[in-house]
Amino acid sequence: MPVCADLVLINGRVLTVDAAFTVAEALAVRAGRIVAVGSDAEIRPLIGPGIEVVDLAGRTALPGSNDSHPHACAFGATRPPLAVDDTPIGAAVCPR
Repeated sequence: MPVCADLVLINGRVLTVDAAFTVAEALAVRAGRIVAVGSDAEIRPLIGPGIEVVDLAGRTALPGSNDSHPHACAFGATRPPLAVDDTPIGAAVCPR
């Protein structure tokens, strides 16, 4: 394990998206890269002076994507409360 990290997330559900879809409690980041994933007990020793620590308080951390390909945003914008059409919620949409 690395000697220290720049950022540590603890006390959460860290979805690793590895082959077994492992769920960890914590992770450590150094120089913009994830360097350790594991239990709070395994990751806490990487916390040193001045290290940014985020207590997830049981919340979930998901892998991110740097792809600005916003399909999910576009889909969300078509659903209430952001929908901009006047089709009633649940109404069937059929060609006339």
